[in-house]
Amino acid sequence: MGHVEIPGKSLMYLLAAVTLPPMVFLLFRSVSRSSHPASIGLAVVLALLLVASGVAVWRQWTGRESEYSHAEAGITWNPVAYPGHAAKKRWLKTVRRLSDGDGEDD
Repeated sequence: MGHVEIPGKSLMYLLAAVTLPPMVFLLFRSVSRSSHPASIGLAVVLALLLVASGVAVWRQWTGRESEYSHAEAGITWNPVAYPGHAAKKRWLKTVRRLSDGDGEDD
């Protein structure tokens, strides 16, 4: 049986299409019942989530995703917690600067 590949962008848009409308519904429902302080707090949290989700979808749609999302080292880069990461990066940088090793001085 073959497998189906779903690109990350399509999956993100599907997730947004499934989660954002219920959040809008809950926002309007909590605003309509704004007599209780908890409803107001819930409305503020939902509004912030909607704005953040909308901005994320818009940035992905327009190709303006974060410069750190495709970082060379990935999300595990932490030179303070793992000094070996920084040492490896410095070592690779030094090796790239070396000559090609053909015996001739450059």
